[in-house]
Amino acid sequence: MAYKYIQTTNGIPSGGVYSLEQMQRRFPNHNFDQGPPENYALFEEAVDLPPLGMYQKYAIERVYKKPGTEIYTQETEVRDMDPVERAAAIEEMKRQFYKATGYLSWTFDEAVNRWIPPKQPPNGSLIPDGAKFIWNEATQEWLPQEI
Repeated sequence: MAYKYIQTTNGIPSGGVYSLEQMQRRFPNHNFDQGPPENYALFEEAVDLPPLGMYQKYAIERVYKKPGTEIYTQETEVRDMDPVERAAAIEEMKRQFYKATGYLSWTFDEAVNRWIPPKQPPNGSLIPDGAKFIWNEATQEWLPQEI
């Protein structure tokens, strides 16, 4: 198990969680084989997290010390994104889609969670010989895909 480190004040979690690499940069002279630096403790992230839905995120409910150890862990639940978080997630998804495809004419329909082209593909995206169509952004037309 690769532990992380959590900042503490008087034994109470009080700051961020850091990877070993981040801690080694912060404390280059500390020997981590002998334990964490002062005001830090080992931290074990939750591993069996439930899957997230489209507009959900993980929320840490509490951080606590595992019974009988000096290792902290977290209790995490899934929560729905608030309107601001949801809007930010959709904007990031749009940026990624446009960057990956270049299809600036397509729009995202939140009601059905899918990308909608400006024109529907002919024959349900298949032509009689079974070839598929691909979208040409420059001409705003569907073209038969070469197989």
